[in-house]
Amino acid sequence: EETQEIPGSRFGRVQCVVPEAPTETQARLELTEQGKTIATGTVAIPGAKDHFGYRGFVVSHTHSDVSWTDTPEVCMNLNVAAIAKSVELAEKQPHYRFTLENVLSLREYVRRHPDKVEVLKRLLRAGVLETGAFYTGPWELTGGGEGLVRQLYLGKLWVKKHLAADPVTVWNVDVAGHTAQLPQILQKAGIRG
Repeated sequence: EETQEIPGSRFGRVQCVVPEAPTETQARLELTEQGKTIATGTVAIPGAKDHFGYRGFVVSHTHSDVSWTDTPEVCMNLNVAAIAKSVELAEKQPHYRFTLENVLSLREYVRRHPDKVEVLKRLLRAGVLETGAFYTGPWELTGGGEGLVRQLYLGKLWVKKHLAADPVTVWNVDVAGHTAQLPQILQKAGIRG
């Protein structure tokens, strides 16, 4: 369990509760706000017994929304803190997985923590860490086809150059609509999922 102060955040203190390496088939989750429980639930743990032929996985992820919930600086600090905690957890817990929505926050994490580049490379190669190929989360209907191609080009180029990996996924769900050309653009950029 860890409580972390995010500089300048209007949210104040952020609490992140992560159990030690799981041994049971389920984990209890608890969401708290200012010390008061506001929601609880249980989730299946990866490696747990299959139920009805299906298996569920919980994968931590980022969702940037830079400037949506607070200032750009505070939002970036939150994303970098999430990456830092995830890298720490990934080194301790073999079943932990983490995915980044796009490259922008990862680039800022590397700028602040250049000593972690080799760790990131290892986690990316092992499939523990995954990053989306877009440089930022583009608004597909306003950037045009060339803008989407540039987003993919810059995102993939940065990850290849600095982390020796080639992103093959895209996650861009929080936009007001998708362009009909997106599947073709993604396919030509080598995106598989």
